[in-house]
Amino acid sequence: MLYGAVSAGPVLWTRPAAAGSGPPRAPRIGWGADPRTTLTVSWSTDGPVRNPVVDFGVDDGFGRLFAAETRTVPGWPVHYHRVTVDGLEPGRAYRYRIRHDGGAGPARTVRTAPATPEPFTFAAYGDQGTTAGAEQIIGVLADAAPAFTFCLGDLCYADMSGGVAPAGRVDHAGWDRWLSMVSQATASTAAVLPAVGNHEIETGMGAWGYDGFLSRVVLPGNGLGGLPTTWSARWGNVALVAADANDVSTEIVRNNGMSGGAQDVWLERTLAGLRADADVDWIVVGFHHCVYCTNTLHGSDGGVRRWAALFDRYGVDLVINGHNHCYERTHPVRAGSPVAEVRSGGTWGSAGGVTYLCAGGGGGQTFPMSLAPMSTVTVEGGARLPERAPWSAFRYNDHSLLLIDVDPGGGGGPTTLTVRAVSAAGAEFDRLTLLRRRAAAVAAPAAAELPAA
Repeated sequence: MLYGAVSAGPVLWTRPAAAGSGPPRAPRIGWGADPRTTLTVSWSTDGPVRNPVVDFGVDDGFGRLFAAETRTVPGWPVHYHRVTVDGLEPGRAYRYRIRHDGGAGPARTVRTAPATPEPFTFAAYGDQGTTAGAEQIIGVLADAAPAFTFCLGDLCYADMSGGVAPAGRVDHAGWDRWLSMVSQATASTAAVLPAVGNHEIETGMGAWGYDGFLSRVVLPGNGLGGLPTTWSARWGNVALVAADANDVSTEIVRNNGMSGGAQDVWLERTLAGLRADADVDWIVVGFHHCVYCTNTLHGSDGGVRRWAALFDRYGVDLVINGHNHCYERTHPVRAGSPVAEVRSGGTWGSAGGVTYLCAGGGGGQTFPMSLAPMSTVTVEGGARLPERAPWSAFRYNDHSLLLIDVDPGGGGGPTTLTVRAVSAAGAEFDRLTLLRRRAAAVAAPAAAELPAA
């Protein structure tokens, strides 16, 4: 299949041959496939260093030592290091320290996911860059101190061509600015987990343009084989799934079809497994291009709408997108139409209907909204067709992020997931509470009903 052509990055894993390239920079936490027992630590140095390692343990005596794998990007001097730490206990605080010959960082604290569900808050946004607006969002994020952050693509805009122009120029320093910015906010102690956007497609970075991204960002690594930009993971009673919308987009077709349809099969099997898991109450899917949005620049993407039937079938609760630089929330949608009107501050207590959120206000220049509840949807061939948007519930055209509070409840009672949309000034402007009664969870079809892998 075509997806086998995707590389895992320019893995120039040469052992550094020199010492003294300054201190470790931009430390960042990531997840393995199971964040209860496995996490990753990544960082960068200005050049090659000898013996990059991570000390790890329950206190500042550490006790475990992990040698780093090092990657580089052609034509750029910065070295990017990573380790995977496994064999951890759920819900426990650990200490780690990054060092190399001639340099060391301070000890920091990181926590694994809990063994059983407990209340927590996570953040989500896309389309950031390193603008003044992005710095404001980072400030709100730092104050919120979420358990983790789900980024919906277009992280730093190192290549402004975004998969549209035949060729662009990669500003590698832009990556280092973004990595430093998120590290200083929360990423050194709580995971930042991205899905890819069209601006992660970079000129000269491999067949699909992802090599620069994959050299710098460590993902859980349990997605579709050959398409390492996909992944899934669970924190408490919430399951996260990251899909690669570049594979199916009908608006930006640079990578359209790269999985040969295999991502659709992987996505269905992943959602079916999660909905059949009694420990999962909430399923949150994230990818870049919008299923539903009334923003005038990109609007809705007919390519990613092919997945909406899967979201309906397996009771997905939230789908979070970026791409359009704004905030928009839909009413709960099923089969393309709203099933109820849920205004700001409202509660939706049915398992039927998917709420779609555009959270592309992370710092990029904002785009205009349509004057009426209208959208355009890009279809095969690139045509943009107008459509009414009765599904649109709330719109906000400025920088913002999502803070999502999860309360697992207890004693067999309902669990809630509350979405708070927050401005760059830290003010809440929209809120939605989803309530799920566990006895009404959506049953997954039998395995025999699923397509063959």
